[in-house]
This record gives sequence, C-alpha cells and structure tokens, in this order.
Amino acid sequence: MIFNIVHTTAYEYSAPAIESFTELRVRPRQSNRQIVQSHVTEVTPHAALEEFTDYYDNAVECLSVPYRHKTLTVTSRSTVETLPHKDVLSALDLSVSEAVRLNWPQRRELFDFLMPSRHAPITPELEQMSKQQLPSRASFAESMLGLCKYIYETFTYMPGVTDIRTPLTEVLRKRQGVCQDFAHLMIALIRVARALRQRLPRDRIGSRHQRFGRGDGQPRVGRGLFAERSLGRDRPDQRHARGRTTRADRDRSRLRRRAAAAGRVQGRQAPAAFRHGYRFAHHR
Repeated sequence: MIFNIVHTTAYEYSAPAIESFTELRVRPRQSNRQIVQSHVTEVTPHAALEEFTDYYDNAVECLSVPYRHKTLTVTSRSTVETLPHKDVLSALDLSVSEAVRLNWPQRRELFDFLMPSRHAPITPELEQMSKQQLPSRASFAESMLGLCKYIYETFTYMPGVTDIRTPLTEVLRKRQGVCQDFAHLMIALIRVARALRQRLPRDRIGSRHQRFGRGDGQPRVGRGLFAERSLGRDRPDQRHARGRTTRADRDRSRLRRRAAAAGRVQGRQAPAAFRHGYRFAHHR
C-alpha cells in the first residue's frame, strides 16, 4: 500500500524573532516494513537545509533563518510504500531467558538501551513485578503480549496526573498515568528481567552508571525491547554523557559551533516544538 503523507507545523510569534535555527526529524524511516519513495521538506520563510544522520539513525535536517520573521512553517511531504510483514513476536519461539541472551554479543552496542535510568529504574517492587509477569521459562511472545495486557488492565489512563518529571515510583503508587508513563514501566520491567536473568550485581551496575552516566549519577535511557534498536528518545533523558562522547553529543556540539561562528546566541527552546518532534531554538 502506498501512502502520501503531509505533515505541517506552524509557529506564530507575538513579536518578530530576530533569527532562529532548527533541527527537523520529519523524514520517515526506511525499514524492512516500508520504503520511502520520496520526501521533501518545505520551509517558509525559505531556508537552505543541511542533512545528517544522528546517533540513533534518524534523518535530521538543519535550517537557519538569519533574519526577522513573525511566522515559521515547516511542511513535510512523503510518499511511503508499506510492505507485508509477519508478526515479529509470533516468529520468536523463545523463552524469556533465551530472549535475554539472544543479542549478548552486541551488548556493547546496546549498552545505552539496556541499563536502568531515571525514568526506568530497578527497584524491589519492579523486580517482584517482573518475576511475576516475565518468568524465565515462559514464552517470550506470550509474555510480551501478557505484559501489555497487564499494564492495560492494572493502570488507568488519566491525563494531568503526571508530567515529564514524574518518577515511576509515583506512577506505581497511583496506578494512573499516560502513554509515556506506561512505556517507562514496560521498559523498566524488561530491563529488570534482563538484569535478573544475567545476574548483574547491583553495585557493579551502579559503578558503571557513575562512569558512563549523564553526569548526575543516572544512566541514559533509550527505547528498545531487549535488543531492538531505539527509534527515539524521551526528552528528559537526553543529557550529555560524562566520560565519553556519543555521536549525538557531537551533532549538538557541531550546531553550537556553527551558531557561535555566525554570531548567534542560543535562547530558550519553544515548548511547542517538542510536541512535533522538532528541536527549535528561538533567538532574540
């Protein structure tokens, strides 16, 4: 099936912005499930686009509007062909313990997506919940579907009771939240299952966090189930790592240097930008 997709985001300011620069992530991903036949990004007022691929293999387009403007409109036009595919879970005839070890040789590359973090921690309550929902000898596919059903039946979708800073412990206490809270819960339970099956000492995990974490003693979080590569990151966990430099860090540093060379000073980011997957810096 072929889809023609148009996505438009428009910003209107109460006073003219002196200039701005933006990172766009609006190009669909190429995968074994879909083929991107064409893609174009239109910007008003007109601005040249530079492209690169970030640390998580997302296609990124950068633009700069170096003059006063009161509105900014970004339109993404894509033609995508979807391909027939089998249910991934049904093809995995594995137990939970076997799935945990499936990609052990790639553990260094997958490190960022497998460690506990501020929004997906390891706690005694989560350890007990993981043992109940993800027993070692149970079918991996059935356990994943059962975990989704458990969260759906146990927790209530309730907008406004949490925000991006709400810890998972509070979500567990209230048994309420929104999509991001339930995603954090599922990620945490799966990470706990991995830690329990591979018997990683708690003190060893902590020391590695201090070495490779965000700088505040907490590791970074990515979205992935056991070994599937991340398709995105939650904004609160996008921090710089202490002790090593990732490609994402280099991407951001390159933009800062480019802005500094042009005599720009980065101002506050527009909150509305993140709702559409953009990083937008407004300069005065």
